[in-house]
Amino acid sequence: MLKLSEFPLLDIDDNFYLREQKYSDAEDFYNYIAKPEVKQYILSTIPKTLDEAKEEIIYWIDLFYRKTGIYWAIANKETNQMIGAIGFHDLNYFNNRAEISYDLDLDHWGQGIMSKAMNSILKYGFEIMGIERIQASTIKVNLASIKILERNGFNFDGTLRNFRLHKGKYYNIEMYSKLSRD
Repeated sequence: MLKLSEFPLLDIDDNFYLREQKYSDAEDFYNYIAKPEVKQYILSTIPKTLDEAKEEIIYWIDLFYRKTGIYWAIANKETNQMIGAIGFHDLNYFNNRAEISYDLDLDHWGQGIMSKAMNSILKYGFEIMGIERIQASTIKVNLASIKILERNGFNFDGTLRNFRLHKGKYYNIEMYSKLSRD
């Protein structure tokens, strides 16, 4: 699997593209991730302050430089405003696999943006990076996420029982995957 040395820009459509996240994206990220409709499906800590959002942005940026992941900002071509994020984390160079995760501002749901963004990075991951397996995990009630995965050719692998602990409660996780040959 290829270890990247330069952060790639990827086109989505006429209005949006994928670029490296920037420290200055923290406010946009904080504003959309704090919306109840968005955060209800995220089983990780949601930033409660702008400073916490900045720390999370730094974490996602550092993945690339530590060679453990690559996480793009979904940005408006005209304004450069971050409206979401998508990327690979938990890159496993020995087994040529990665996990994909993503989030999008509620104002842009239902417009096909995330599906196009996913299509772009799947192509990049398989064809340029040489990833063999890309997997995604979600909770069963996140039907929109499951639809995006299925539209992009992911297969349901199974349910991981009590796989994730969040706020003192265990959650079952639905695991999906796509192979380079799928």
